[in-house]
Amino acid sequence: MMRRSESGWPWSRGVPYTVRAARESITGAAAIGNYVAEVDQKIIGCCTLLRGLWDQESAYVGYLNVEPSYQRQGFGRRLLRAAVDTAIQEGFDRVNLNTWPGNLQALPLYKKMGFFWVPETMVEMVSLIPAVLGHPMFKGFFTQVPDWYSAQVRDLSPKPDILDRDGIRIFQYRFRSGANEVEATVDRRALWLTGGSNKDLEIWIHPENEISPEGFPQSVFWEVTNKGSSEIQATLLVEAPECVEMLEHPPKAFGIRAGGRVKLEGRFRIDPRSKRKES
Repeated sequence: MMRRSESGWPWSRGVPYTVRAARESITGAAAIGNYVAEVDQKIIGCCTLLRGLWDQESAYVGYLNVEPSYQRQGFGRRLLRAAVDTAIQEGFDRVNLNTWPGNLQALPLYKKMGFFWVPETMVEMVSLIPAVLGHPMFKGFFTQVPDWYSAQVRDLSPKPDILDRDGIRIFQYRFRSGANEVEATVDRRALWLTGGSNKDLEIWIHPENEISPEGFPQSVFWEVTNKGSSEIQATLLVEAPECVEMLEHPPKAFGIRAGGRVKLEGRFRIDPRSKRKES
């Protein structure tokens, strides 16, 4: 199967797959799961899921391939869905994969599966679907609409995903079922959820500037909109990583009238002495 598919892989450079090379590409200490598609007792597709190559919070799709004569029949989608579902079940926050710009056939599939093309890369893709499905703000929606794949609304164009809000580069998820809709906003630099909306609330959390120089105070904002028909009382709990020192905390308790919006502010600085300086 791998030899019959190698013409479509830009990095094979004409060197044919050997049994040893094939085995090494789908096994190893980092392997979480291997998935195959069979037709008439013949393997025609394969996908591997590995532990994250850069951190412990992510899984990595190391290999996805379907024999050319069986492509465009849904085998690749089912293989990749199995890998993503495993990452969700194993408690990872996100899933990464790499491809190349000319892979126009697969790029829409990856996007529909929840992956974003990270701009200015050749081509790194990341999915925060596991984090979105596990977040309390969206659990009500996905309890009623368990098929997140069919509910996702995406631009599947084979191009980098470029979007910003208030000067912060983001990725934006949208899921819809009938009149019910939720959105999840991902900080592209930090690769973590930084906002979202459901039928009751809209939340947007962002720093004053996307780049936070070490040692310099900066503001961070919590913007909350009450989309409901009655006033709500809320409590804000702020947890900062070790490298972040909170200089001023926002109010812990606040109310929002029906249809109203509040914008809370805190002040922080990144400790230049800290060894952990994540975004």
